[in-house]
Amino acid sequence: MGEVPVCCRGVRCGEARLREEGGRLEIRAELPDPRDGLYRGVLVCRQGELSLGVLHAENGNLVLRRRPEKSELARLGEPVCVQIGCSFAFGTAAVWEKTVHPSTLLQDTFLCARLERCACAWWRKEQGRLVIALPVGQQEPFPLETMFCFAKVARVEGEVCAVYTFDAAQQPVMPSMAQSAK
Repeated sequence: MGEVPVCCRGVRCGEARLREEGGRLEIRAELPDPRDGLYRGVLVCRQGELSLGVLHAENGNLVLRRRPEKSELARLGEPVCVQIGCSFAFGTAAVWEKTVHPSTLLQDTFLCARLERCACAWWRKEQGRLVIALPVGQQEPFPLETMFCFAKVARVEGEVCAVYTFDAAQQPVMPSMAQSAK
């Protein structure tokens, strides 16, 4: 079937070999192991994506070998590339701390008043920034609804949360800006 580019951290770093084998598509790729975390692969196709799971280390490289069923790929269209991303960085994972008094996390009286309605929150420090995760209830208002555009929805400690990042001056940071600081 051919080859498609492999990209990691926005840079093309090799080729993935695609080969039809019976009712399956064999996908193989290798790239140098930066030894800084666990990496996952995603096959990007014209109409969708397929998670390929975690790459394994072998002889100083990260190796991807998967054999998804062709029927699984049919609805996704033609493969375009394989995206590799770090899903867990070694030695940098900050631990979430739980609090039942979220209003004590910030100094702004307006935000503190809204946080008093929250029964609990998780928080942690990341590179000098305060990150607060507030559970999103199905029958409850969105946490800190006046700041919804600053939220990133993510699963924290098993719960769906609105995650907000605040800088050292406790000003909210847009999610895209919070990611670029990492």
